[in-house]
Amino acid sequence: RDATFANIVSAARRTLASLGASPDGEPWIRRSQGDRLPLHPSVVLDVDLIDDRLRALRSADDATVVAALEPLVEHVRGLPFEGTSYLWPDGEGITSRAVMVGLEASAELARRYLSIGDVAGVLRATERGLRMLPGHEELIALRLRAQAGDHAALRREWEAYLRVVVNDPWGDGEPSPVLVALRDELAAARLGAVSSGRTPSA
Repeated sequence: RDATFANIVSAARRTLASLGASPDGEPWIRRSQGDRLPLHPSVVLDVDLIDDRLRALRSADDATVVAALEPLVEHVRGLPFEGTSYLWPDGEGITSRAVMVGLEASAELARRYLSIGDVAGVLRATERGLRMLPGHEELIALRLRAQAGDHAALRREWEAYLRVVVNDPWGDGEPSPVLVALRDELAAARLGAVSSGRTPSA
């Protein structure tokens, strides 16, 4: 109803105003006579900020990427709109895009950490992405590679992945052939390093 709609918009305006004024003093939700509610240009989505940062960092060095992405990836807490009954994000493709950007940011950060040999960093970055999509193949592969020098850690990581696969209601209960091959490759490489007397590296 018109009255209900007006009350909700009014409450939204008050809440936004209580958080702070816009740079030009204009309301965060502009006045409009039509069906649309134009937002102030300063209102942006966090997923857009991450996407912009990813594009800007493509050719940057590892240290720069880590410093820029770490604080952003820390805010990945799970699926967008998790725990709500909103229907509009899925219809607009907003949820899917947010998940894709979040996974890309987590993977890129993990790749850079792997490049500089920071195992803990790889695990932190991938854990954030896996909150959105448990069992994501690239993130699991990065975790396996990061722990290749530690047989016990590699085994624990693989067992954790298998539990996700078995509990996935949309899957067939079988691990990814690509990840199986990677696990076998890393295990064989470590075995070869141990038998030759070399110390395996992460």
